[in-house]
Amino acid sequence: MPDPFWDLVTMARRLQAPGGCAWDRRQTLQSLLPCLIEEAWETFEVVKSRRLRDLEEELGDVLYTVLFLALIAERQGVLRLRPLLRRVQRKMVRRHPHVFGAHAGGTAAEAYQSWQTSKRREGSKAHSPSRQLEATLVGLWEWLHAHPKAWEQPLRLVRRRGWVNAGNTPASGTPRPTRGRSRRPG
Repeated sequence: MPDPFWDLVTMARRLQAPGGCAWDRRQTLQSLLPCLIEEAWETFEVVKSRRLRDLEEELGDVLYTVLFLALIAERQGVLRLRPLLRRVQRKMVRRHPHVFGAHAGGTAAEAYQSWQTSKRREGSKAHSPSRQLEATLVGLWEWLHAHPKAWEQPLRLVRRRGWVNAGNTPASGTPRPTRGRSRRPG
């Protein structure tokens, strides 16, 4: 039986290989950072606005962007995909002792506390987004949707400066940069 995940990996590797897609081969970890932020933001927006009919597409875009980044890092010798997947799996098992360990069951609050305890034990990274950043992003989303005309002036400026062209603005109204990198439509 075909495995959709590994079929996707095989297709993505083909796109990045010689004879594949020139745009894909030209991308770097740095050049895809705006794509990662954009796709994550679009997913955030779909969930926040409860447009769940679009969730599958947006989650697929996030998944593919993360896979794309992982394959670039693999090509550069920074990591290998299978060990990365095993590391993530081990981490999730470690952080869910209430499911995979001796501490079975419990409430959602106990599960959250267990997760936080596991993170502290692991020496969780200082670069994790803060609650303040999360609140700022949620507030920004809410403000932008409460003030749709606020986009008009910045979009005119962005288009006039050539940062985007009229056909390169998604339905959400968020401009996509075109100067300095070739943005794949999507």
